Amino acid sequence: MNYCLESIKTLRTEIYPLFEAAWNEVDQCAEHMPLDPDWERTEMLEDMGMWRTYTLRTDEKELVGFICVLVQPLLHSKNHFHAFTDVAYVKPEHRGQFKKLLAIAEDDLKEEGVTWFSFVLKSWDKRGAFLEDMGYVLHENNYQKKVN
Repeated sequence: MNYCLESIKTLRTEIYPLFEAAWNEVDQCAEHMPLDPDWERTEMLEDMGMWRTYTLRTDEKELVGFICVLVQPLLHSKNHFHAFTDVAYVKPEHRGQFKKLLAIAEDDLKEEGVTWFSFVLKSWDKRGAFLEDMGYVLHENNYQKKVN
């Protein structure tokens, strides 16, 4: 398996089916709005140094997973940076590789000076125990309401 940091600019077509699989697997919004990634804004964030796409590929170079991360300075402490997942997905037959992919992303972000890394999960997502085993703690709750 190969773990890489890749540009979203070169991944758009290749990563879309995995985005779609992630959307359909865990996102409750899928029934209310279609998946329609804003590639231009994502690329702009990448150009600004605020977006990372960590990928998992087979030895045959097939893309089988990814973690997309947004990095930004903390507004309350400008010398600290916070990274949080936007979306993460690994094909079911390769999920045993997810822990290593996440550890590689953590190490890379730490080297870049990121202080905090938040892995965002939907409330019904069952990966919380997995993240706790990796040292993550539940830190905040986020409530949402569809308003239109």
